[in-house]
Amino acid sequence: MGLLCWCTLYPQGPSNLAAIRFSAPVRVASIHVFPKGARPFADYEDFTSETAPECFYAELFFNATPIHISERDKNRFPNSLVPTTLAYAGSHVDYTVDMGTEHATRLMIVKGNFKRLSLAVYGDLVSDLAAPKPEPAPVSLSSIEPRPLSAALDLVNAQDASSVATKLMTLLKNPPPLHVILRSQFCLKPDDDTWDHPDYPNVYVDLAEQLEDFKFRAVIYWTRPISETASEEDISAYFSRFARSIDEAALDASKILAVEPLEDWSLEDVLYASANVVIARHLCTPDFLASLQSISSKASATRHRRSIASRIVARLQGWRIFEDALEDADGCDYFAATRFLADIGTEEISLGIWLLCMVQHQDMSERLAQRPLPATSTLPPLCLRRRRREISSDEFTAFLKAFLGTAAVVGVACWADCFANDICFERALAVLHLWQQAPGYSEIVNLILALDQTCRRIKWSMEDRTAPRRTELLAEQILTDLAFEPKAVLRDELVTTILAIQPPLSYITEDTRIAMQKLARAVDDGLQEGVEGLAQDSEHPYTLRRLSVVRVALAMVEQALEDTVRGEWDVIQALHSEKKQGLLVILGDLLKGVVQDLNAHFSVRMLPPSGGAAMLNQLFLTAEDLVAVISPLAGAYPLSSRPLYELATAMAHVIVCAGLVGSAYPTPNTGRDNIRVSARDAELGCLELLAQLCTEDARTDAGKPGAEVVLRALFESALRSEGKDPALHLAGVFQVVERLLPRAEDMSDSNGPSYWVADILPHVLRELSAFFRALDVERKIQLLERLIKLDDGLIGVGEWLLTEEPA
Repeated sequence: MGLLCWCTLYPQGPSNLAAIRFSAPVRVASIHVFPKGARPFADYEDFTSETAPECFYAELFFNATPIHISERDKNRFPNSLVPTTLAYAGSHVDYTVDMGTEHATRLMIVKGNFKRLSLAVYGDLVSDLAAPKPEPAPVSLSSIEPRPLSAALDLVNAQDASSVATKLMTLLKNPPPLHVILRSQFCLKPDDDTWDHPDYPNVYVDLAEQLEDFKFRAVIYWTRPISETASEEDISAYFSRFARSIDEAALDASKILAVEPLEDWSLEDVLYASANVVIARHLCTPDFLASLQSISSKASATRHRRSIASRIVARLQGWRIFEDALEDADGCDYFAATRFLADIGTEEISLGIWLLCMVQHQDMSERLAQRPLPATSTLPPLCLRRRRREISSDEFTAFLKAFLGTAAVVGVACWADCFANDICFERALAVLHLWQQAPGYSEIVNLILALDQTCRRIKWSMEDRTAPRRTELLAEQILTDLAFEPKAVLRDELVTTILAIQPPLSYITEDTRIAMQKLARAVDDGLQEGVEGLAQDSEHPYTLRRLSVVRVALAMVEQALEDTVRGEWDVIQALHSEKKQGLLVILGDLLKGVVQDLNAHFSVRMLPPSGGAAMLNQLFLTAEDLVAVISPLAGAYPLSSRPLYELATAMAHVIVCAGLVGSAYPTPNTGRDNIRVSARDAELGCLELLAQLCTEDARTDAGKPGAEVVLRALFESALRSEGKDPALHLAGVFQVVERLLPRAEDMSDSNGPSYWVADILPHVLRELSAFFRALDVERKIQLLERLIKLDDGLIGVGEWLLTEEPA
């Protein structure tokens, strides 16, 4: 690719048109727009960019002609204008042009509200592409390591996790303290009178006035905080009066605090209040927890009510786990502490209350400040995945600081937007978008950016279409990343934001907009639409967009199945309304498709398909999502032998592919940790489901033991590598068999070795023999030892294998 043209365009005529004519057919790859005053060529200072104004929209039209014309169409000279849009928001900007491989152009027309446009066009001459090229000499490529975050943006290795938020506040005019910003944006939203008050945000409730005109329920409607400088006497006087009014009303405190009669909105208030460490310590009592657990398991309660009760229990217990982790107590569960934070981050009010605890509560802030910096530079661990992961104290510190610092920056961004401070808001969005691309940070950032308020502000920032702005560009980039996150796109406000997108757009292409809105409409239409998305026919290899559709649909089904009372019924009803075959069969077919594409990435016969690490990561994530939904359904609805056989075969291939990733990247690496963790999670999910299908209670719909079908599938699939290295594939399946075969000493009487030896192995002897012959000597010995111990002289399967072994 080279420079095809450099010029400054001056539009002409009432339509404001300008054009570039190339002397020969070209294939344009990218266009670089230079801001006014820039010098595009270092060696030629006379060339200066003249682009004006600073921002504008422009339409580009290319006359597209086919490169290869058939004899029949040679005299027709097909010629058409292909439009695209260019949104220039200032500075140096590169625009990628995808002309494909079948078309070229000789004319580029530019139309827009600009006075001058200095640009460089890059691409290739068609004649150069057609010319034979010498075969390049082989070279060794060095490994590419991502650049670490700059120290100014590295929350994990900063002494103060809120340092980035504090620096952004310097762009505000007369900024209040950080805790005031967080309180007003997340917790205590001001009413119109408070918002328009000239002293805002330094507007507080007047305790003396409230005491003089005391009303028992007035405290419920306060929209202003109590001043931090309020005297202890005033506070004590007001709440002493409040306590006396309870006594005067002869209210039964036990009934008031009883959980059972509480309305849903009251339970939600308890959930929010539980984000405060002091309140959580008081509420975390055995009786209160037992009352909540009775609601969470009551079939007559609504799904929403059961969910809230379960979350309150988890949050109260989570505070204890979090405090232990903060102190590095013996036996503390760092991973469970990160899960506590993940739940906190799903709601604005809970997040705001927790942030104020960490910033203002002396005990909590001191504990956080006393935690030592990580011994080595590190990134936040990937703890928001489905599967448990063991993490160290340093990794917990990294996650905690990234979580707190990101939430603080989001709060400052929202405050800046409230006061129309575009500079601070733009800078905050730029920081958040950078973290969206950083390993470890991205999951945390996407979790907090999916909050309702943030989604609304992203939507508002995209509504001004008079001219492209940097804020709008960043908002579109952030929204694009959020829209393809399965858990995030289930949020109602994010769905509303995506559906509100309308052109012209600065970053989102028309194809991407259509794909984003397709996902959002599926979520908006509900579970039935999600099931329909799973049942659609798919072409191979899967595209990233098809995988996104599948993962969002799986997230909808998984969310429904979380309701242990009605979840399965709702899924079956949605499937029945679509008149589709069984859901397990559909999911199994999808997993087979994922395996087909995974195998192509590890083939020794051909080059891996396009998409690289991003596609491979999505394939493993999709495999894990599929297995997570299949697992609860497989226990309730037995499969027939053939679908079970195909399912076990597919999972064996997933495990082998995951093992190949693990052997390629055996140690943690900032650039590869994401795909390594995705592969490991998919592998563990498959191993757990295979173990589930091999229990004595697991049967096919015809009553055949599931273990028999699974072992047959493993033994036969071990001899079919589907393009992978046969030796590595066989070794990988051998490890799976080793994991599934029970150890005699670990078996109980009810599911003892006799079940496997008498009921399973005799039915797969032919497949076992072929598998055994393919193994190397070391693995043959290992398998023989396992089988002889398991057999314990019952049928002599080990001896039989030896007699079958060719001399």
